[in-house]
Amino acid sequence: MQARKVLEQEFRVVTGRELTDMTVDVFELGLDSLGILSLLGGLREAGYNVSLDDLLSAASMNEFVAMMANAE
Repeated sequence: MQARKVLEQEFRVVTGRELTDMTVDVFELGLDSLGILSLLGGLREAGYNVSLDDLLSAASMNEFVAMMANAE
């Protein structure tokens, strides 16, 4: 799944960590507001039209990846 790979790559760029648990939501990832905005900016630069609301409303990162795939 291409969207997942892009999310994992952007998460690594922003945090320096691997995104290993896709069942957590954004609040469990430990990102601050700047990290969240940086992540969304990287995803948009990669061609994904996702919003802050999309990220915050996703029940898990798996659900967010599905939103990303639909927003390509």
